[in-house]
Amino acid sequence: MEVHHHPHVEKKSFKEYLLEGLMIFVAVTMGYIAENVRENITDNHKEREYMISMLSDLEKDTLSLDQAVAINKLLILGTDSTINYLSRASNNEENAKLGLMYFFKYCQNVRAFLSADGTITQLKNNGGLQLIKDKEVINKINIYYRDNLRLQGTENSVREFSNTNNKKAGEVFNYMSNKNLIDSANLCKEYNYDLPLSRLQSWAKSSGPILLTKDAKVLSPFLNNLNATMGFMIGYSGTMESQKQSAKDLIKTIKENYSIKNE
Repeated sequence: MEVHHHPHVEKKSFKEYLLEGLMIFVAVTMGYIAENVRENITDNHKEREYMISMLSDLEKDTLSLDQAVAINKLLILGTDSTINYLSRASNNEENAKLGLMYFFKYCQNVRAFLSADGTITQLKNNGGLQLIKDKEVINKINIYYRDNLRLQGTENSVREFSNTNNKKAGEVFNYMSNKNLIDSANLCKEYNYDLPLSRLQSWAKSSGPILLTKDAKVLSPFLNNLNATMGFMIGYSGTMESQKQSAKDLIKTIKENYSIKNE
């Protein structure tokens, strides 16, 4: 009868088990650390790319703010001229004509600031704001885009007053007999508001009666509302000037904190 002998298995010592366990732990830990390092490098790269993209948006914003401020200043001057001419139009047909043309050229528009918000929108939609680790930068970003929303609120107030002016104008001006005059005032290209007085005077050579009424009860509220609109426009332009400075400050902070030159 054959006798089968079981192979002898040498038992490992406690130290060997401990060493194997330690090696497995180190391998897992190193893998975890390597993955974290890889993710951190990736996040840092994404963060920098977002900042470069935001710089492009902010540069566009400063240009847009500059243009909006310049145009709105012309509209403010035109509104002021409208008020001056119409306040002396009761017994002066020339003033009435100029008041009508200034109104249609300068008092029915406002140049809004439209922010280039592609980067901030993307950051908010995909949770990318958490990638921005620099507290100074993220604080200034939040303040800047919050103030952009406030600018929209001011713009809405200006437009509400402007809409009221347009409705009231139908009670003041004789549109039917001055269609050619009104068309002339609107012939210039959009945002071409830097016009000499002589240009407007040349349009006023042929026109009918300008005012439907000379009643102060009708004219005064109209002029008061124009004046209020001008006040809002001045405030709106002043706020845009401040926002332009905020954009420049944010640009400077991002470039310094992320060591970005001209990328």
